[in-house]
Amino acid sequence: MLAGLLAACNDGPWERSCEDGEGCADDESCEINLSAPGYKVSHSICAPLCEGEDDCPPPGSGNAEPMCSDRGVCELRCGDGIACPSGTVCVYDRCKWPH
Repeated sequence: MLAGLLAACNDGPWERSCEDGEGCADDESCEINLSAPGYKVSHSICAPLCEGEDDCPPPGSGNAEPMCSDRGVCELRCGDGIACPSGTVCVYDRCKWPH
């Protein structure tokens, strides 16, 4: 039972990577970066959907800044001394999980 509770705590916003739109909750979007050659997924994150900044939760670690994009998807802004959550990396000024 304790293992299930701990897994639930570690499976919140910003805690999952994804590929081909799979692996995210219904209220999340699979945000990816592609790399050449072959255009394979290099980095991804399950990001909450949003209508405004207040809909975007803070990360569990780091000091990345949550923001709502004009596409209605939360993003974690990073770079210039702003750290991503543990395990994620800063790619084009946004935090994502490496593949």
